[in-house]
Amino acid sequence: LVGSEMCIRDSLHTTAVTKQADLRVAALQAQLTELQRSVLDGARTKALLEAQLKDAADKAVKLPRVQAAHRKAVAEAAVREASLKAELEIQLKDATDKAAELPRAQAAHQKVVSAA
Repeated sequence: LVGSEMCIRDSLHTTAVTKQADLRVAALQAQLTELQRSVLDGARTKALLEAQLKDAADKAVKLPRVQAAHRKAVAEAAVREASLKAELEIQLKDATDKAAELPRAQAAHQKVVSAA
């Protein structure tokens, strides 16, 4: 009976150790699953950041061309503005000259009308 008790005790001990090992394995598997999720999240984040970096780099490459096009458009607008301003000044001078001549032309017209 003593040997039987020892076998039972050994069996109970083995069962307890096995249960502890099973619990430890389950905990480690849960940790592994969480680590795998973290790795996947990290990979997604890395891919997103790399895409954002590529987009920023592409924009940085295009920026000098955009700036040059903007400078050219501003310069062209300044030339057009100067040309329009010069044309308006000529038209204003013509209108001012005609306005200055108007009283004389009206007087001459009145003189012709009166003579007729």
